[in-house]
Amino acid sequence: MRLREQFLEELARSLDFWVGETTAALTDPQQDLRWTDDAEAFKRIQQPAKQAGLAPKDLETVLRECFRGFAVSALTILDGGTELAVHGRVRLVDEGGVPLGEGLHDLFVEHLLDTGRMR
Repeated sequence: MRLREQFLEELARSLDFWVGETTAALTDPQQDLRWTDDAEAFKRIQQPAKQAGLAPKDLETVLRECFRGFAVSALTILDGGTELAVHGRVRLVDEGGVPLGEGLHDLFVEHLLDTGRMR
């Protein structure tokens, strides 16, 4: 597997991890919230979410969409697809200085589709 594909898979795994952790933190009162900057905010959301009948699967779906959007936005910045490109480009390169390539935001979405993480 080439480094670019490894990068995309690592990003996808990170997306999976944070969706799962955040879903659990917002729906399970037994979760360890030491990783958060404000555990009390999470606890304040848990009870109303439970009372409203919020299904963890629905929350997971919403969070996956939001986190994926953030990841695609960050990759779009690296791809030169934002106002930053007027001032200069930021690129991902391997340790030998070889760029990972262009179109990372599209490649990430393709990777998610190819691995069944997105439909």
